[in-house]
Amino acid sequence: MPEPDLNDLFVFVQVVDSGSFTAAARHRGSPTSTISRRVARLERRLGSRLLHRTTRRLSLTDAGRRYYERGSRILEELEDSERELAELQASPRGRVRLAAPLEHSEMMPFISRFLASYPDVRIELFLTNRRVDLVEDGFDVAIQPGALPESSTVIAHKLMESQFWLVASPGYLLDRGEPESPKDLSGHDCILFGSSTDAVWTLKGDSGPSHTRVRGRIAVNHLLSARDAAAAGVGIAMLPSMVCNADIGVGALRIVLPESPPASVPVWITFQGGRHISPAVRAFVDFTKERFADSLEGLYGGI
Repeated sequence: MPEPDLNDLFVFVQVVDSGSFTAAARHRGSPTSTISRRVARLERRLGSRLLHRTTRRLSLTDAGRRYYERGSRILEELEDSERELAELQASPRGRVRLAAPLEHSEMMPFISRFLASYPDVRIELFLTNRRVDLVEDGFDVAIQPGALPESSTVIAHKLMESQFWLVASPGYLLDRGEPESPKDLSGHDCILFGSSTDAVWTLKGDSGPSHTRVRGRIAVNHLLSARDAAAAGVGIAMLPSMVCNADIGVGALRIVLPESPPASVPVWITFQGGRHISPAVRAFVDFTKERFADSLEGLYGGI
């Protein structure tokens, strides 16, 4: 069989969509005879009649219907591919609405580097510890920790594993003593996250995870507040390393039970899938995937 000619396929699809050779010819600015010859040539190449022709109307044969359905999809995919290439070559511009955890309020140096690289892009940053829905809440991109709900439309890329530590102030540990095993935590004041002053902490160990019920006199809904409470000597807090590394580095906090840390938590960047992601959103996603983890490590420091 001779090689396919996409121009013949395009003409055939246009004839079917417009309903006649005359309408297709008018749309393309070509003689009707040229359109008819192209369709006839396509039928000869395929060895199958595609159209029933009468003086009043055209109708598809069974083979024509099958060929039209597949051919239409091929042309749509080709058009989408060309549009995507044009968008990739276009200079990213416009607005990106970004949701991120409250604890990332100090990530502005990272965002400023992105804005410096893409001067025609604007960022609207919304800080919240609530799990956002990209569609319902109107966000283009979200940075979210922890397990994500399954979705057929949202694309998620893991940026990093956020290490957690148990930390307390030197003053608290001097006054109350330092825990020697996870079970000792039950005798300490713990700073809890959420609305309850009672929780179960799961820690890693050589023989597997341990589960210890802990209590405290304060519960907060903001990890930075938990860090401040720990530094003030209120109790032991479970914090991501990026929140407490700087305080550990200057001695304001000390790691408790370093051999039995909490499990790490994945941090994701999520965005809507599909064929029409704007160049601005694509640029921010790619920039974040490449530089996010290194930027946060440099921002908050290591232990």
